[in-house]
Amino acid sequence: MVNLFYISQDIKDSHIYLSPSRQDKGNCYLIQVPHMGKAQDLLRKLNAQILKSPLESPDLYKLITIESLDLGEVKIFSLKE
Repeated sequence: MVNLFYISQDIKDSHIYLSPSRQDKGNCYLIQVPHMGKAQDLLRKLNAQILKSPLESPDLYKLITIESLDLGEVKIFSLKE
């Protein structure tokens, strides 16, 4: 089954993220993008499977940070330019 992505925006710091609809425990991640236009383009490519996720194709992404949350760790990636 294909894991679809959606766009979310953090109201507190205005960061825009792409998030997979399903997350595996211990492998939670988000993809941070600089602006909404880039988010929409990346969303289209990820959902059409033109690009793969950071877990499937780590050479396309760089790890920005790892956030510790109540539910566990979340890795924040960005697409390499």
